Amino acid sequence: MSKPNRLQAAGIKIKQLIPLLIIVVPILGYWSYCNFLKPISPYYQDYDPEFQYFLNSLAILRGGSYTYIDHPGTPLEIIGTVILLATRIFLPNHQGSFALYHLQHPELFLGLVRGFIMLLSLACATFFFYTAKASKQLEDAFAAAALSMMFFVIHPDSFITLTLWSHNSFNFAFGTLLLIIQFRIFRGNTEVPLWKIVGLGLGVGVLTSITIYFAAWIAGAFAALITLYRLLKLSWRKTVIAGAMLIIASVAGFVLATLPVLNLYSSFANWMTGLVFHQGIYGEGATGITSPSLMLRNFSTLVQDLPVLFAVSALEFILFAYGLIRWRKDANKNPGTWAMAGGLTLMLVLVIVAVTKHPGDIYMLAGDAILPVLMITILDIFQNDPALNHLIRQIVAILLLGGLAISFSVSILTRNNYADSIQSAQTQTWKAIQSYGASISRSPENLNIYWTYGTYSPCQSLQFGDNGTSLEITNDIKTICDHQRGVSIWANRVKVFQKKWDILVTRTGFLETYPFLNELGTVYKELPETADKFGSIVIISNTR
Repeated sequence: MSKPNRLQAAGIKIKQLIPLLIIVVPILGYWSYCNFLKPISPYYQDYDPEFQYFLNSLAILRGGSYTYIDHPGTPLEIIGTVILLATRIFLPNHQGSFALYHLQHPELFLGLVRGFIMLLSLACATFFFYTAKASKQLEDAFAAAALSMMFFVIHPDSFITLTLWSHNSFNFAFGTLLLIIQFRIFRGNTEVPLWKIVGLGLGVGVLTSITIYFAAWIAGAFAALITLYRLLKLSWRKTVIAGAMLIIASVAGFVLATLPVLNLYSSFANWMTGLVFHQGIYGEGATGITSPSLMLRNFSTLVQDLPVLFAVSALEFILFAYGLIRWRKDANKNPGTWAMAGGLTLMLVLVIVAVTKHPGDIYMLAGDAILPVLMITILDIFQNDPALNHLIRQIVAILLLGGLAISFSVSILTRNNYADSIQSAQTQTWKAIQSYGASISRSPENLNIYWTYGTYSPCQSLQFGDNGTSLEITNDIKTICDHQRGVSIWANRVKVFQKKWDILVTRTGFLETYPFLNELGTVYKELPETADKFGSIVIISNTR
């Protein structure tokens, strides 16, 4: 091959790598920035829910059990335990105090599990890219790369999932991944082998055990499977068997993933009952499922908070409705795609309804995980009109690539500001504590300090997490936190304060929500610059 031809071939290979860089650079770049260029100090700022999962994963190695079952989130605890066991290889001199070492150095565990979720997300995006790429043309490769990163464009908290060990971080890494696998299975436009149905069912069952919102994946997969079989004109016997196998496998997947907390099913059922039959976030509001006016207000709030996500959702609903009206008679020519589109649409509606009942922006990441896969199914449907498909693909690619650049930049800036605010809050808090200690001629190390939710202390983080464990490591935590402890303000109990204490560090918002805190002592100092959604940090001294 001549030199010009070799250079030309090298140029083509470089161009082919660019779409992959569109995936790798934002994901790896954000994760690296957060971990190496702008790490948050203190590292324990996201103790809810990181430390709950962390300490449950650790407690079982001390002979305890998993007891944190709110979501229920059991797979995170199992994964955490496996990762903790793997660290024994690198900690040969700490076998006798293995738990204590990790309690003193939680950054080791958190770094590993955050890296795990980043790698899983990167694998999902790459798998999405090769699935979405319709041909070897460079234009399609760019469109495929843009679609594979759609999740990180339309929700403001999407990049945060790469650096947070939470059930919400699995929306893309596992939720979208399963939808892409389902898309590839259904794209064959034939009867689905039973082993694939069972595998899909097990997958969505395990996914649902991470957080119950993923039950929408079961409903969507079931609807898509039944639709596919009806479009293929298979017998009702095969249709019923396929649907039944999917449901049975889904239940089996959930049970298998939650076997370690089988004895806590009644507690989980009570938690779910509260969610369903009570209003407010976490079902802590008034009795009653909901009301039309409340749902409308909640939905309006979600739309205002997440305009891009709901605009994209509306656009996809419109495009699917247009395709349904125009080409529905040809659905039997591409039944897998039509079945997927219908199932995904149902899934998205269910997620929106569920989140609207208990509004929370972070939970709409589940809807965000659905939208990219729904878009590629819609583009498949629009292949009935090649010119229109080409136009939509170009517009989507341009908008998503531009949106990705904006989303990445905003996420970096937000991270930068968040890290600075956390460090500033910690610095100001300790200055106030030192000032109080000086006023009574005692060093901060000898003060008995209580911390509530919304404040930043290693002891608050450890003891907050320990409140959700079987308490097997409580004594280890006490050796670390001799003069400090976290206080559960939700218990609304004053008796814990009957013990000797000097300072309570809390937030002004909690003084209003829990009036008993005002009766404990005197406000020594309020720190207005530390204000967040819970109010400003305030120091209360024990001077009743």
